[in-house]
Amino acid sequence: MFNYVVIDAPSYIHDTLIPALEAADHILIVTALDLASVQNLKQCLDLLQRLSMASKAKIVVNKSGYSGGLKIKDIESELGMSVECVIPSNDKASIDAVNMGKPLYSIAKHSQIGKRYEELARKVIHEHGS
Repeated sequence: MFNYVVIDAPSYIHDTLIPALEAADHILIVTALDLASVQNLKQCLDLLQRLSMASKAKIVVNKSGYSGGLKIKDIESELGMSVECVIPSNDKASIDAVNMGKPLYSIAKHSQIGKRYEELARKVIHEHGS
């Protein structure tokens, strides 16, 4: 078996996804700082609470940097939990990665976005080993 399995799931939880979530050690929920994304996040966390899986959930904010978006501290206050990691926006690196067919991390590992992905991976590895 594998030490780590990543499932890139849709923005909603459906019946076929629940067994994978039950087997997971960590559930990283990726959101953006817009109202619709945060409302989806809240619904997801509510469902995980009803399924007794909320303790596995960690929030990752993606594409941070737009000054007109919601504030992280406001989201944390509203949800009553901390954001695990904030991934900054880097449109150029993202487009380059898609166009070259390479993972974003390999294109931009020394940039802020690369450093944040590495930080997130280290947190997951550290918690898994604890």
